[in-house]
Amino acid sequence: MRGTALVVLRPDGFRLFVPYLENAHMLDRKIYQLCRENRTVSIFLRDQMRWIDRAKILTIEGDIVTVRYEVEDEEEIFALEESVRLDSIGSISQQIASVPKTEDCIMVSEDCPEEEK
Repeated sequence: MRGTALVVLRPDGFRLFVPYLENAHMLDRKIYQLCRENRTVSIFLRDQMRWIDRAKILTIEGDIVTVRYEVEDEEEIFALEESVRLDSIGSISQQIASVPKTEDCIMVSEDCPEEEK
């Protein structure tokens, strides 16, 4: 199957062409999975020694990964789209939950079972 590609349809309707790689690294496979699931992630670019926060992986074509993210400065918010090599991605993380730091009581739905409150 060398030289072939899988075609995956993402939930947002985009087609994703994933090359078949016999010895794909685990990180590469995770990146493909996160792209397919359209997750928001943080990506560390090891060749530039920087993080890209709150990014969406748009496409993966060969060894080029296209990501979209926003950057804020004092007056504006910029939406950027950047293409990086798959090999330059050193780490990828995703936020799974957040809890406010306030001392207030956490609101719970009335129909929530007692053992889950």
